[in-house]
Amino acid sequence: MIFQQAITLERVSLETALTGFNDFVTSMGKFAPAHIQDDKRRDNIHVYGNGPEFDNAILTHAMDAMGMRTAWKYGANQSLRTAVSMGRLLLGIDPKYTLKFTGEKHHSLHDARHEWEFHRHIMKAFMERLGITMAENNTKVAS
Repeated sequence: MIFQQAITLERVSLETALTGFNDFVTSMGKFAPAHIQDDKRRDNIHVYGNGPEFDNAILTHAMDAMGMRTAWKYGANQSLRTAVSMGRLLLGIDPKYTLKFTGEKHHSLHDARHEWEFHRHIMKAFMERLGITMAENNTKVAS
């Protein structure tokens, strides 16, 4: 619901937006690789920020100000820049620039979609190389 509102540009309160974001992030825990899937879903959630010391810190601070707890643990703040660098150095791929950008550049929602897409592409490539199984349907990622 919250992301549909973002697409239609309806304004929502900060609390509603943060709750929707937390719910979305929590729901993504089911996609953790099978070898780390367990009942402690919060342990499996990692949040990637283009600058985790900035993007993720702002989200955490906003949630603290609203009396909310993040869906992820402090140590699960990850760097999208590092993931991109690892894709380039270890896999020889650069989907940040090779994947087609859809939408308007520097529009926060469109940028976020593109970042999600190239991050997903990098993680999928790593999982394929390592033969890691996806938890959602417990099948191997196709090579």
